[in-house]
Amino acid sequence: MHKQRRYVLTLYHLDEHWVVVAFTFEEGSVTYLDPLRRKKGYEQRDFKAVKTLFEEAWKKAVTEYELPSYGGKKITHHRNFPCIQQPQGTIFCGYYCAYIIRNWITNFKPKTKMTYQQMVDYFKTESEYGHNPPVLVFDIQREIATILNKEVLKENSDFYEGEVVPMY
Repeated sequence: MHKQRRYVLTLYHLDEHWVVVAFTFEEGSVTYLDPLRRKKGYEQRDFKAVKTLFEEAWKKAVTEYELPSYGGKKITHHRNFPCIQQPQGTIFCGYYCAYIIRNWITNFKPKTKMTYQQMVDYFKTESEYGHNPPVLVFDIQREIATILNKEVLKENSDFYEGEVVPMY
């Protein structure tokens, strides 16, 4: 991981649903951003497998790579991090995860030293503000199509096959 990068963002698929997982060495935490969070009183999603994966990686990093500033610190997991929510009964979780990742990397640059609470406040405000789901999904689809058209497809509709892909 580059020394200026603060977070590793990844997608995690469980039970026919996508969520975003953000990991940070700096704070020793894993944050789960679920675009379809379960309400109180309902059975919560089971992140046990990915939780175990991050805990094992954390222990290995601390012991084998002797990360002095992290020594002995236990990793923490944040399960109900506020984020924009897809409408109940829809299958837009992949688009919402793409939106969450784009929003995260756009707003939290490496040199921005936002605290965890400032990030919670930002995402909570956004999730409570409301949005137009068809517009959000269309915007993400358009961005993905633009990337594919510029970086995957040649002008003759053929695919790049190991050649250098032009960056626009």
